[in-house]
Amino acid sequence: MRTGSHHLLYSTVDWQIRDAVLRDLASGPWPVAYLDAKGETWLLRAPLGFYLPAGLAGRLFGLPAAQGMLWMWCGLGLALVLALLATLARKLVPTHPGVPLRSSP
Repeated sequence: MRTGSHHLLYSTVDWQIRDAVLRDLASGPWPVAYLDAKGETWLLRAPLGFYLPAGLAGRLFGLPAAQGMLWMWCGLGLALVLALLATLARKLVPTHPGVPLRSSP
């Protein structure tokens, strides 16, 4: 079972990278930058719109708050997708249950 951000059960290996990005946003200076072996500076490139709210929470209240915020942020995204699907389904389903759809001649 893949659980993702909340780590209550098994989390896949790719979440180690996501957790590292979240930790760097929560505890490092902004903008997050890294030095490579040649001494060149590289800026963090990630889907920052996904991580910034949780990173800001971590910056203000610590890493556990960042992890909790990421969990809530994922939940909000799922809720919005489900609400969109429900809205689309209402548009496609007839308004009166039991009434058959009209068939075109």
